[in-house]
Amino acid sequence: MEKIKEFFKTTILGGLLIILPIYILILVFKWFFEFVIDNIRPIVSILVETVRLHEFIASIIAIIVTLLLF
Repeated sequence: MEKIKEFFKTTILGGLLIILPIYILILVFKWFFEFVIDNIRPIVSILVETVRLHEFIASIIAIIVTLLLF
């Protein structure tokens, strides 16, 4: 019985050590992309209204222009 308890404890701890960093990385990427999208939204809206581009294409252009400015 002790070996089974130790096995489950080791398995759960090992699973958490694998899953937790992946989950944290996903949360960080989600936060970063939301931050970027919120900051380029004014540029995207201008491109969509004046040039009549699709919002996805306008977002890509805005990201590229922003990266080139740095």
